[in-house]
Amino acid sequence: MSDSETIFTGTVAFWSDKGFGFIEPRFGDLGDIYVHASALPGKPGRKNLTKGAEVEFEIDVRDGKIFATNVRIVEKNETQPRGARSNAA
Repeated sequence: MSDSETIFTGTVAFWSDKGFGFIEPRFGDLGDIYVHASALPGKPGRKNLTKGAEVEFEIDVRDGKIFATNVRIVEKNETQPRGARSNAA
């Protein structure tokens, strides 16, 4: 689970049929962020991303590495913020 309450936006830069890939965030100079299928909602075997898809996600840092968590595909008709936004009320 992520320690962050900030939701970031980005674009899927790469996705493998083996269930992992990378997200290019719209913020900072962190480089591409690793994402695993377990960070996606849904049933195992139905968790896919497509290169170029717009996503929202949180980040988690483990052993000095950054991972995307709670990844959600942003539908084209949704208003998407640029950069990051906070969940805090």
